[in-house]
Amino acid sequence: MRRIPTLSVGLIFFGLAMSSAVSGAEAKTIKIFNPTHYAIVALQAKKPAATEWQPDMLGKTALGVGKLVDVEMATTPDCTYDLRATFDDGHKVEKPKVNICATDVYQFTDK
Repeated sequence: MRRIPTLSVGLIFFGLAMSSAVSGAEAKTIKIFNPTHYAIVALQAKKPAATEWQPDMLGKTALGVGKLVDVEMATTPDCTYDLRATFDDGHKVEKPKVNICATDVYQFTDK
């Protein structure tokens, strides 16, 4: 029996959840790049007006230093999401109003 990697299942679930949350939205795959000195252990998104963060898009897999991960997100008329990364040393970085339609690769900084 062939197993689907946990990260893929998590990204598929997140993409479906985001797609169903925004009726008629198309999905866009963006790459998240980690150029920092810390692994990203959790990656979350939310619409800017929302108060609750979506579930972790990385699942049990960390995004290592210098690595990329594909993330599928629903596009909306304004294409903006707030993104939050949690790093392996415990600190979190929030990036407000990231336009996912304007980029194919988003690079997180650790500040």
